[in-house]
Amino acid sequence: MPDHLHMIVMIPSRLPIATFVARFKRAAGYGLDIHWQRGAFDHRIRNDDSFREKLAYVIANPLRAGLVSSAELWPYVKRWP
Repeated sequence: MPDHLHMIVMIPSRLPIATFVARFKRAAGYGLDIHWQRGAFDHRIRNDDSFREKLAYVIANPLRAGLVSSAELWPYVKRWP
């Protein structure tokens, strides 16, 4: 997992996801030696069930990768109440 990034972000529906990703990569990589993979694998979340499914996947990813013994130990996740 250290070689990729998962994010759940709110993007205005009028902004294409590809535009957001390109702007994010440009801003996040400014002045750094980051070699981004072309494109992105994206999902537009349209309902609560889809949100919960994607959130569970993202939170469990460090555990699946063997980086932590419990998903709750991963420090880079904003926890929702």
